[in-house]
Order: sequence, then C-alpha cells, then structure tokens
Amino acid sequence: MVSKKLLLPFLLMVSLFASYNSQAQNFSSTFIEYAYGWNNTDYVTGANPQNGGMNLFTLDHTTVTKWGGVYGFVNYMGAPSGFYMTGFDNEIPDEGAANYRLYSEVSPWVSLSGVTGKDFSFGPVADVSIDGQLNFGNGFMAGLAGVGLTFKAPKGGFLKLSTYWRTDNIRHDAVQFTGVFDLPLWRKLGFRMQGFFDLIPNATNRAEFGSTDMGTDFISQTRFLFDVGRNTVFKNDKNTKLEFGVDIYMHFNKDLAANNSNAFVPQPCVRLTF
Repeated sequence: MVSKKLLLPFLLMVSLFASYNSQAQNFSSTFIEYAYGWNNTDYVTGANPQNGGMNLFTLDHTTVTKWGGVYGFVNYMGAPSGFYMTGFDNEIPDEGAANYRLYSEVSPWVSLSGVTGKDFSFGPVADVSIDGQLNFGNGFMAGLAGVGLTFKAPKGGFLKLSTYWRTDNIRHDAVQFTGVFDLPLWRKLGFRMQGFFDLIPNATNRAEFGSTDMGTDFISQTRFLFDVGRNTVFKNDKNTKLEFGVDIYMHFNKDLAANNSNAFVPQPCVRLTF
C-alpha cells in the first residue's frame, strides 16, 4: 500500500493541475519507442538481465497547457533469459521473477505565471512552476515535490530544471535535482537531443536496510534522434514523426561501483510520435 506521505505531494499536484487542464491545451504528444542494449549491468535499478541484453519498450505522454502540464511514461524491460537479483554485487538469478520488469513515472506541474497571471520570467528563466512526481518500479516507490525552472530554449526546444524533496521506501528523505531537455541540434536535417537526468547527492538507506551510505547517484537517459520521416516515403505530418537514433542510458555512483551500480548503455532505438 502506498503511504500517505508518498501520495500527498502527487495528489496535490494532480488536483491543482486538473482544475485548470480543461481550460486550454497548448501541446500534447505521445510516443512509443523500442531500444535494445547489450551492456545492461545496473543491479541497483534492476536493469540487470542475465546475458546483458535487454529489450526496452517505452510509452510516453506529455501535455502542456497555459497553466501547467503533466508528463508520464511506462518502461517495459524484457529479458528472455531472465534477470539477476536487484541490489547484489554477485550474479544471483532472480528465480522467482518473470522475464520482464516495469517502471513508471508521472510528473505534473503548475505554472506560476499561468495560475497567477503574473510574469515570473527573469533572465534566462521563462517560467517558475510547482512540480510533483510519483515513481513506481520493482518493489520501489517514491513521491517528490518541489520547484521547477523552465529556461528559454531555441524555437521548438524545451529545457527545465527541478529541485525536489524526495521520499521513498528504500532511502532516507533527500534532495533530488532533475533536468529535462529536448533541444534541436541541426534543425534543417531533423537532428535533436532529448532526455533527462536525475542527481541525488549523499543519500543513505533506511534503517531497515542497514542505514548504509548510498553515495551520490547520477542517472541519465539521453537520446540523439534523426527525423527519418522528413525526407522519405514516411513523410511526417504535423502530428506524426518517425525517428531513428541512439538511446544512451547512464548510471554512475562512485561509492557503489563495487555493487555493479555503474552502467553505460548505448542502444539503437526507433520512435514513433503521434
């Protein structure tokens, strides 16, 4: 059962966003993506298939309005040969688990400029928001609440940095910094860079897990994408886009390196946005 402590920041953000969502919709996008990586060795997050190879299917949705927005995704991680146990520094097969794992996040936010009618921009910052997040996966759940800064970006781009207070069922409460970006690299040819990073400094496990020092976690998923439909028979329209590229998953933690927590996984990907 999800605790009230975890649900409170999420429900607050959802209720605030829902009260304004029906007013106007400025942007909405959904994509499905498939990627395959050969070097998945992350025992902390559970991306640790027994042969290193893993299929990754992602369903992702974003809605942005004048008053805020909501972002969410579901990852389906498939390993035909099965996974190893999570959190171990030796290779113990997870015999009791299926050959797939799921991970999901939902992140609503409320624009202070949109809600108040006042201009919260300053310098390179285009807007300030109240942000929330709820994460689920592999027996793990986390609730986050904080403040976000949306930065001025090139036309068609998006750049945001959020500072959260994070509570979950494994670690002690901690600060988390999250960056989200979608930036054109070569607009004429349809190249762009899209993804996120999470930085959690100096966290420790809860007492029931030994109160061990978890060090500083850095997790990132960066995609370099080429709009292949632009100049081919696929002929993208305003709402549909076919892209090929490379998806790079990274997880670095100097203090937990001995536990196979570090990972660098370049993986080819194909994405259909609609």
